[in-house]
Amino acid sequence: MLKCPQFRKTDRMGMVRQGVWGALAWVALSPATASAQVVDADSGSASAEVTASSVYNDNFYYDTPSEPQADTLGVLVAPQAGYKTTKGRLDLLARIEGEVATFDLPGSVDDYEDARVRVNSSWLATNRGRLDLRAGFDRSHDAFGINRTEDATVRDQELDIWHGMQAGALFHYGAPEATLNTEVGLSALQKSYQTNQA
Repeated sequence: MLKCPQFRKTDRMGMVRQGVWGALAWVALSPATASAQVVDADSGSASAEVTASSVYNDNFYYDTPSEPQADTLGVLVAPQAGYKTTKGRLDLLARIEGEVATFDLPGSVDDYEDARVRVNSSWLATNRGRLDLRAGFDRSHDAFGINRTEDATVRDQELDIWHGMQAGALFHYGAPEATLNTEVGLSALQKSYQTNQA
């Protein structure tokens, strides 16, 4: 199981990355995984897993061909654990995930520690009505790039680290075999940057 750094566009929130030129190569080397699972008699189960992997990138900062390009070797460790239980008409699920990465570049501005926490519940209120609730917290970062922050006046390689909180509710009414079912829901998201806020 390989989980590389987040080289994808996330919620922009006014944070825009510059154009990308040059070759980019990611190679997974020697992934390793350890896991365990425990199931009890009360319709509950717990699981835990730790994944370790290494990655190589020949153009870490997305530099153009005319600029000095940095190649790097990194190590990623990703622990995760979860618990699920069913009690009558109620299902509960909790999960926590993390990812710690370090790279062989000068300093530590490229290293990161991400985390994700999720809690979900599903209650079968009636034979046709189900209420789902969810909540979560994320500590993550925007994608790597040349100037990582929009409108930066100097070359900025510090990661844009952010915290996100989310919650939601969904009510579903209907039977699986019915032609028409009804769902009503709402959700909320708050995202705040912890670095490079200016």
